[in-house]
Amino acid sequence: MRGSDCFNCHALDRAIVGPSFLDVANKYRKVPGAMEKSMERVQKGSTGVWGKVAMLPHAQHTQEQIASMVSWVFAAQPDPSSQSVRGMRNSIQVPDRPEFESAVLRVTASYQDLGRDAIPPLIGTTTIELHPRSRQAESADIIHDMQVLGSHSAGNGKFLGAINHGSYFVIRNVPLAQVHSIAFRVASGGAGGTILVHAGSLDGPVIGHVDVEVNGDWEAWYERVTDLSGVTDLSGVTEQPEIPDRCNVFFECVHPEKRQGLMNIDSIRFQK
Repeated sequence: MRGSDCFNCHALDRAIVGPSFLDVANKYRKVPGAMEKSMERVQKGSTGVWGKVAMLPHAQHTQEQIASMVSWVFAAQPDPSSQSVRGMRNSIQVPDRPEFESAVLRVTASYQDLGRDAIPPLIGTTTIELHPRSRQAESADIIHDMQVLGSHSAGNGKFLGAINHGSYFVIRNVPLAQVHSIAFRVASGGAGGTILVHAGSLDGPVIGHVDVEVNGDWEAWYERVTDLSGVTDLSGVTEQPEIPDRCNVFFECVHPEKRQGLMNIDSIRFQK
């Protein structure tokens, strides 16, 4: 649907050129035979169904593709996190809701011109993702050998716990060129340890680290910060690893002696 022109004329929750997907779903999804008729209108085009504006034919799609598209529309449900704006400029208003604090904002823009004579319309669609600087640890893109646990004292009521030596989590596609330091909200009623920050992969260069001391309480959170300017190894030599402008970042938890029950991690913050 994003590769076609669907989102030039329709949005989930508001009419643009044609009706919203929710309006279509609410009108047709329980009507016998509506699936087949809607598929035919998508393929051959139609006019007069939702007013005077015609829907263009989409003969370039197979029956299987059209069935998948119409099924998706018929299954549409209200989504407060989904917003559509026609002719948007300069700013996006994001609802102020707690669950959006660590959410990734995905912005998709579509363009279609009118074409001319025998030249068909030009259609373009692109998507970007905007990531918040503060991330709840449990919202990481990959979590390995850790558990998402609940707590009234943690951000959004959840944190990463049951952390062992070698456990790690991953935040994808971080613009490290815009990050000078990383702050961690942590606690440890067990063994403590170190969080190593790797660029690119688990075997990638260590670009920062924080020591997590035992404070005797698994939920008495405190903050530790690492600069990304260099890492001091055990010999006291500060290395200056080459930091890519943008890459996946791996956060590995280690301990030189202990193997289980190292620490809890509530959140991280990428700082300028």
